[in-house]
Amino acid sequence: MWAVVEKWYAGAYEGFGVLITEDCEEVIARDAVVENDIRLKAGDRVFIDYIADGALKLVKVQ
Repeated sequence: MWAVVEKWYAGAYEGFGVLITEDCEEVIARDAVVENDIRLKAGDRVFIDYIADGALKLVKVQ
């Protein structure tokens, strides 16, 4: 699922924030893993990849 970052608070290896999907749904991302530890900011486009136990892995579009 594709989304745009609305708000993002980065941690050392993960972060949390609010994502808006292409269907205009709000997704709260808690302890999301960001591929390659790339820092996200508002406006970035990401692909949401669900992994075990509802955790999220976010892949930033380059």
